Amino acid sequence: MKEIKIDISKFTMKINFAAGEPLPTWISKEWEEKTGCLLVDVWGATELCGPVLANNANEYKIGTCGKPSSRHIICDIRDFDGVSLPVGKEGTLWVKHPSMAVGYHNLIEKSRQSFQGHWYNTGDIVEINPQGYIAIKGRFKRAAKIGGELISMESIEYLVSSHSITFEHASIISVDDT
Repeated sequence: MKEIKIDISKFTMKINFAAGEPLPTWISKEWEEKTGCLLVDVWGATELCGPVLANNANEYKIGTCGKPSSRHIICDIRDFDGVSLPVGKEGTLWVKHPSMAVGYHNLIEKSRQSFQGHWYNTGDIVEINPQGYIAIKGRFKRAAKIGGELISMESIEYLVSSHSITFEHASIISVDDT
């Protein structure tokens, strides 16, 4: 692949945002090294009318989507049974947001699963650190319950890829234990 050369000497940006998929840490670091600009993750959802988690230039943690972007947004990490989890445990992200949708048009069952009271179940597997930064680890649909813990397949793939030069030869599968 041909490398594209860009003259960044005229850039005045100080921070760039990435959204859509969790941003790999190495991309953030390489971007900052090459451009002098921060590249940080933000997270939002159509059901929540825009950005929910954000890093900013003054307060950010690479490898996370940041903290709730407004004091009106409340996040909770829950296990399979909907019980709140302590800091440092992976679980499903639930969000309480003043601009939240109330359901999906003509999708009663999906609405019932995703919207409970004033809370929205994002289906994202996340972990919150002691400073309140939230890292997306995967999707609920790509997770397995192992020894009573919710484990995302993306987390396992990340660990394998970051510690092995032959990670492309590994595969992760989930087997139903029922």
